[in-house]
Amino acid sequence: MKKVIYSFISLDLLGLAPAFRSACQNGEIEYEEWTALQMNTALEAARLGLPYGVLQPPEGSSFDRETGSYRHADCPFTGRKIGLVRALCPDVALIHAQQADREGNVAVFGTMGLDKLYIGASKKAFVSVEELVEPHNFLQDSRAHIFPHFLISGLCVHSGGAYPASCLPYYATDYERLLEALPGEPFQNPSKARLARLREYAGMTNNRLRKAIAPCARTPDPEGYTPDELMACLMSRQIQDHMVTTVGSNTPLAMVAYLLAKGTRAPHCTLIPFCGLVDLPYGPASLSFAEPVAYHAAAAHWAIEDLWQWIYQKSLTAVEFGGCAQLDANGNINNSQIRGAQGELKVLLPGQAGLADIPNLHHNAYYYITKHEPRRIGEAVSYPGGRFCYVTAEEREKQGLPDGCMRVITDLCVLELEQQNRRLWVTQIHPGATREQIRRNTGFDVMFSPDVQETQPPTADELYKIRHEIDPFGYRRLEFTGGEERMNLIREILEKEAELIEVKDKG
Repeated sequence: MKKVIYSFISLDLLGLAPAFRSACQNGEIEYEEWTALQMNTALEAARLGLPYGVLQPPEGSSFDRETGSYRHADCPFTGRKIGLVRALCPDVALIHAQQADREGNVAVFGTMGLDKLYIGASKKAFVSVEELVEPHNFLQDSRAHIFPHFLISGLCVHSGGAYPASCLPYYATDYERLLEALPGEPFQNPSKARLARLREYAGMTNNRLRKAIAPCARTPDPEGYTPDELMACLMSRQIQDHMVTTVGSNTPLAMVAYLLAKGTRAPHCTLIPFCGLVDLPYGPASLSFAEPVAYHAAAAHWAIEDLWQWIYQKSLTAVEFGGCAQLDANGNINNSQIRGAQGELKVLLPGQAGLADIPNLHHNAYYYITKHEPRRIGEAVSYPGGRFCYVTAEEREKQGLPDGCMRVITDLCVLELEQQNRRLWVTQIHPGATREQIRRNTGFDVMFSPDVQETQPPTADELYKIRHEIDPFGYRRLEFTGGEERMNLIREILEKEAELIEVKDKG
């Protein structure tokens, strides 16, 4: 591999593969990061046979700079600044799908990622499938997408071709194998027994999971509450009924918060996880079963570009919590790369994905940081990846945006972007935290609102739902750990979730 162009790269919750990160940081692989909207728009332009695509500029980010693939222009109709991105036309698209028939038509089920754009934009598309079926004999699912045979350049049958990732409804993700892959161990084909277990996982529904988890949660409740529980409750309170909310990649704490809102004050909010599984019901959060549950329950199976075209670019999303590696006093965020004093690359991060675009598309820009410390909340980020640019109601109305705010929830306090000075200040202090503690752990001269309040602690009902119904195994705590501690917690959760299937089998 010579070069990779990407928006976000991660082995699910495990982050960047160490070998890939090392190759990029050592200059063995050339890399170029685009925003999610730039990537979608460039592929869409190629699919339409156009030289470039038009998009809302990622204002306030490093990705707004003009490059060989990105330019600014004035709209000839309104005079408003717009972004132009060169069409991205790959030579070859490699796709794994669920089924093909003997005439060469291909059926995709579940979230489609960028499959539609890749096939439409690329000069050739080669597809491997789990199963070959007779014509007109695809799985009966009205949410499926069918690619006609004339769009497909070549086809082969390769059962297990997505392993150790998922290919629903055939098998779920094998997280144990992904853990083994981190040090660079080659993948082994799964045994028949292991594949049978993953098929069982793939069939998990929300009702089955709720029934299976109920007996596991009958343990004495500890007194008080933990920082992860407080943050989950506080985040859930930002979601109101009937809001549209999308779930970002690799955000366990946010997922618990969304489900808590769904189970309390916002039963009619719409949750969209996994880049396009639309309208997740209230139920347990999970590592092993989250995608199968969403797959079976979703009202629609979308591709990533559907999210952008139907809700993001139309500013229909009210809430999407973003985790950030770095945050500065002016509200800049960074999930792309950590650079040294001389601008040298020190750590390559998974990428901004949509966090360069959505701060100026969603109603609100909500972020969270699980450990409030100077290296993460400082005077300036090393690589500005996104910013909430339109702050006042007048500015937002001019851009066609609803009124909203930027808010950051940490384990010590809540910060908001103050409209006059355009700097973050503290609006809530969590019980047990102090102003001095917040000052000591913030890398800039932090201000406090004159109306600063103490955060309301979790209610008994909120704690009961988190501990007994949503997250009895501590999925949310993955964002409060790192290194080997995080790997051990993942293994612990996987073991407990495996027992749910074993109990069912014995029964």
